Amino acid sequence: MKKIFLMAMSAALALVACDKDNYNYSGLKEGYGLLSFADAGFVVSEETNTRATEPASDNTVIWVYNVTEDGTVNVDEPVDLAPNDEDITYTTYGAVKTSGITLPGGDYVLRAQTKDAIPMVGDAAVYGIDEPFSIIAGQETPLEELTLYLYKQVKVSVSYNEAFQNSLTENGGTTTVTIDSENFATFNVTPTDFDSDSQYLYLDLTNEADEVQQNGVRMEISVNAEMYVKEDGVTSVKTQKMTAAVTGVKPRDYRKIQIHKEEIKDGGANFSIVVDGLEVDTELSTDISASEGSLGDDPNAPKGDGGIKLINIAGLGATTTPTQAEWNNSFTEDEMDEETRPAKIVITPDMTQLQFKAVVPGEIFEFKVLIISEKIEPALGVAGITDPELDLIGEANQVKGISNIIPFPYHNPAEGKYVQGETELNFVLDGAIPILQDFFVTDEGNTDTTTPSHSHTFEMFVRDYDGKTKTINLALEVINPNI
Repeated sequence: MKKIFLMAMSAALALVACDKDNYNYSGLKEGYGLLSFADAGFVVSEETNTRATEPASDNTVIWVYNVTEDGTVNVDEPVDLAPNDEDITYTTYGAVKTSGITLPGGDYVLRAQTKDAIPMVGDAAVYGIDEPFSIIAGQETPLEELTLYLYKQVKVSVSYNEAFQNSLTENGGTTTVTIDSENFATFNVTPTDFDSDSQYLYLDLTNEADEVQQNGVRMEISVNAEMYVKEDGVTSVKTQKMTAAVTGVKPRDYRKIQIHKEEIKDGGANFSIVVDGLEVDTELSTDISASEGSLGDDPNAPKGDGGIKLINIAGLGATTTPTQAEWNNSFTEDEMDEETRPAKIVITPDMTQLQFKAVVPGEIFEFKVLIISEKIEPALGVAGITDPELDLIGEANQVKGISNIIPFPYHNPAEGKYVQGETELNFVLDGAIPILQDFFVTDEGNTDTTTPSHSHTFEMFVRDYDGKTKTINLALEVINPNI
């Protein structure tokens, strides 16, 4: 896939009129001034994580528009910068970077674009900027470096996971992405290939109401694919349709869309459309519709926690901190109740067991554990794991690889181990206790007899098949057994 671009604003026009002339003004008509490019240039900011820029071409196109007394930009009648050509009104950076642009005194907007036209949909980005400036008669208005960004376009890419592609027939399918109910791009997919190039869809909100400019517009995603479907042990061919909608789309956005199929234990499947990290879960059926918000909490997300619990079954008792009853009773039966759990579980030197059971009545669809620990995280790095958030379903090998430190369950049907689709999941952490106590031995092999305790938090995020979610913090305070 082509490099992903990240856009960032950085430069502006300098509107200070200078007394020092870099140009010969003897030929200027009365009432005119000069827009100077002597100390300026254009750079293009591509959407890279390094915010790198590169010089713009001399072919960068320039328009100039008058600004009326009420502040309106007259884009219908640009200033004629090519008086010898009846068909065009623009010029290029290469043509004016040494001579500047002579203009009557007044207020203007300069528009620069890497191309002279923006298609409704295309496979190439157009970078540009609109910047105001003022001309004072008889003076120079110097222009500083201007940075061009993705201009009046939304970048869109679509990808599919291997399980989805493997389920396609030879006819494959398409994903259509539509912006603001009118402009669309179509991406094709087959069992062996898909359109990996990004598409750029035109979107201009300049003349829209302030609310639309602030909140953006709607993007619709429609997947239509011919697939092999197994139902009750029988495989058949069906045309599957899935739709999702994302709001809050604005020019300069980059929306990555991923189409996922996940196999579950009983031979069925679950489908999802992921947009910028927001996930729309869909059932396998003929026609499914779902809606998703953008860059924030999903306003259509199911209410309640799905009755998800993490019950202690061993290790905590009547005299521990907290007691087993205190921990288990903190999970209420009412999904809408605000639950308050003990801040931490104290692991004393005499404890040998620590076992929990995750209860998920709506069946586990997603289960992730974020490890927050100054002691454990370096150990993960030694094991080659750079991200302390573990996906118990999608990162089975990583979870398995640290089982000697923290023996979390993981999803690997080939080994007969299941997480996704389960309603109960055991966390037997007995083996973690001596490992956590070993952190009281220094790197030199000396026993730490001064540090009273270490803290380790396992932040568990669970999503069920109904879309209900719950986050449970399992915070452990391990008492130094050497004191």
